[in-house]
Order: sequence, then C-alpha cells, then structure tokens
Amino acid sequence: MWNILCLLLAMSIGSLIEKRRENISESTTLGDIKSTMRIGMIYTVIVGGLIYLYYAKIDPGYNEHQIARIQESVKKMADDPVQLEKFRAERPEFEASTKEEIIRKSSESIRNWYNPTSVMTISLLAMLMLSLLNSLILTIIYRRILFRQPR
Repeated sequence: MWNILCLLLAMSIGSLIEKRRENISESTTLGDIKSTMRIGMIYTVIVGGLIYLYYAKIDPGYNEHQIARIQESVKKMADDPVQLEKFRAERPEFEASTKEEIIRKSSESIRNWYNPTSVMTISLLAMLMLSLLNSLILTIIYRRILFRQPR
C-alpha cells in the first residue's frame, strides 16, 4: 500500500516540477505521458532492486518462513480427506496422486514463486503497469484541470 502511494507521489511531484519548467504551449499529451512514465520507471527500478536486495541478502529467511507456512497449510489440506478430494476434483493433474506426491509437487511450485528473482520480476511488472496507469491518469488531470490552456 505504501509503495503504491510513494509511486504516485513520486510521479505526481516529479511531473508537476517538470510541467512548471516547460512551455505549456509546446507540450503534447504523448510527451507528458512519456515524461511521467520516465519518472515512474526510475522509481520502479530502484524499488525493484531494493526488493531483490532485501529478499536475497538482508532477510532470506522471510521467504523460507512463507514457504513453510504454505507447506503447513498444504499438509493440513492433505490430511483432511474431504478437502483432499475437493482438491483432486478441482485439479485433474493431481487426481491419481498420493498425498505425499501432492505435498512434494506443491512445495516445488511454491519454491519457484518465492525466490528473490521471481518476487523482483513480479514487483517490476506490477509497478510498470501501475506506472502506466498513473501516467495516463496524471496526464489527464494535469491537462484538463491544473494546466488548462486557454482556447
């Protein structure tokens, strides 16, 4: 939540400063979107690098803790016959698998999602999409409300 707010604040403050410096009559909508995206990409790359650094070097035990919690819930699900049958019915690839195979395959797939590189990649992709959406919204707000040009 704080990351989303900080991204929006960085993009809005940066583009506001940039808009005040440029000549309003020479600015285009596409130029505004690109300049706002540029500010968002700087923030995205910095935060993505910090996310990788945190999960790989500073606190690698956090991912192991998350994996252990998920494995516990999978084991609880596998021990309950009703939930196990429901799980097998929802996922046909596990229909003929034993409880141990389900736990092993689930833990393998969980490890792929919780390594630092995957977390960073997903974070970069999410912040990229959020930066694009924010740049479109900020450009519309700045052009229609704040920096309205006389006609």
